[in-house]
Amino acid sequence: MGAAPKVTLGMPVFDGERFLDEALAAVCAQDADGLEILVSDNGSTDASLEIARDWAARDSRVRVLVSDVNRGGTWNFNRLLEAARAPLFKWAPADDVIAPSFVSRCIETLSAEPLAVAVLPRTVYIDEAGAVIEERQDLELGLDAPSPHERLDRLLSGMVAHVMYGLLGTETLRAIGGVRRGPGADWAIGAQLCMLGKIVLVPEQLMMQRRHGGQSNGSGAEIVAWDNPGATGRTVSFGLANLSINAALASAVRSVRLPLDERTRCAATVLRTWTLPRLPGALATDVFDMVGATWPPDWVRRWRAARARRALPVGADG
Repeated sequence: MGAAPKVTLGMPVFDGERFLDEALAAVCAQDADGLEILVSDNGSTDASLEIARDWAARDSRVRVLVSDVNRGGTWNFNRLLEAARAPLFKWAPADDVIAPSFVSRCIETLSAEPLAVAVLPRTVYIDEAGAVIEERQDLELGLDAPSPHERLDRLLSGMVAHVMYGLLGTETLRAIGGVRRGPGADWAIGAQLCMLGKIVLVPEQLMMQRRHGGQSNGSGAEIVAWDNPGATGRTVSFGLANLSINAALASAVRSVRLPLDERTRCAATVLRTWTLPRLPGALATDVFDMVGATWPPDWVRRWRAARARRALPVGADG
């Protein structure tokens, strides 16, 4: 097996041929030494496995893990974490791109903050062609605040759901259970890490998250189907995304060992920053999602559009 790697980059993929070659090119172009690159193909029906094997034939750092059937996204993410041999780990989605200095800059930043539990570079969103469509306002996230409840508040108020795609401690991720099943898994990981310690920011924009038409719309049904491809009927229709996210955050608070007073502050933070501000819309969205409808309903959307048109100055609508 050779020398033990310093960093494992784990790429889960299912039918991701469209962007997989570009994602693997970015991972293999890292300027850091000591990398282990794992690709876990989850029973793809397209050319994903062939693309991954082609990269493994060209680059000895790449190792391909194969499943004959799709066992679900959660299983695939956790499979990579279980197989990782390095002390540092990153999930590298098969449709995203990272800059060549992603790993090296994360390691440099972590070395200056040895007590940090994670490192997160700044992020931009790109479209299907790779063009930047949005820059996150993430220069001052505040995830290195002194107390767990302050960091949790910054995570939730700043909508920082992508902490799990930073550079993380492998054993820390294993200790918190990896990716949980169902909606809210990304929020749960971010919340647990925030409560465990500081998350430090790399000030450069080194992570490009892609937005494209093939991605999930975030509904509970789609997330449950992603997690459990064999789910049908009522199993899928009862994927209550907002309720599940709140449950995931509550579970995260319970799972981290904290003094009682700090745990209480963290629970109050979830309630104040996340649950209560979203409660009416979240309940409506979950109920409509459960019956296969959308929220707001179509008649509300039409009424809002008509009201907006009436409010326009004469000639303003072209």
